Amino acid sequence: MRNLFSAVVSAIDLLGGAETLLSQVDLVPVASGFNSSIAVTGAGNGSGRLFIVERAGVIRIWDG
Repeated sequence: MRNLFSAVVSAIDLLGGAETLLSQVDLVPVASGFNSSIAVTGAGNGSGRLFIVERAGVIRIWDG
């Protein structure tokens, strides 16, 4: 999950004002036990599910 966090911080930094944006964001862990997560996306259907992609090609589904 650390790699995913780093990617989010890098993306915010590219937009400029990373310190300002990050000071307005609270990061709260909602799940653990992932191995080398490289992407996360929502289901897009209102279910609240997240799909977490791991480097090994495994896609995990988090239902909250």
